[in-house]
Amino acid sequence: MTPEGFIEAILFVSGKKIKKSFLDDLLKKTFGLADIEVTINSLNQRYASSNSGLRVFSTDEHVEMVTSEEYYEILKDIFPQQEEDDLTEPLLETLTIIAYKQPIEKTEIDKIRGVASGRAISILIEKGFVKPIKNSNISDKISYITTDKFLNYFGLKSLNDLPDIESIKSSVNK
Repeated sequence: MTPEGFIEAILFVSGKKIKKSFLDDLLKKTFGLADIEVTINSLNQRYASSNSGLRVFSTDEHVEMVTSEEYYEILKDIFPQQEEDDLTEPLLETLTIIAYKQPIEKTEIDKIRGVASGRAISILIEKGFVKPIKNSNISDKISYITTDKFLNYFGLKSLNDLPDIESIKSSVNK
């Protein structure tokens, strides 16, 4: 038994994302000093070198087994995704605002967009890209933040991987 095989089996059987801290604790209990980041990198190297259809996708907090990009392109036609992940322009606009300004309240999103955003926010919550949180400063106010599904959908490990907003603005204004 190896740390890589152990993590691979857990991710395969679970079929969903798992907290890194949980996996790290399991590795330490089972293998002593095994490190989750080293294990994930090792798995992904093995998958890449064998042209595997699998990859381990990792964010700052979670790990998930996913289809490699090369096989995803083929499989998406065989197993078409439901429309649940389709993001229209208003949804992308709202999601972008939330991603860059989070946590952010609906009134501020509406002000930036210049239109009511309630429906767009509701759809993004239904799709799992955004979640509401209680504003810790004001007990009755709700703010919105992005989720791990947002990171996974856009291939980001963390919000730090978002493109710099100033470089986006300058490329749009050219």
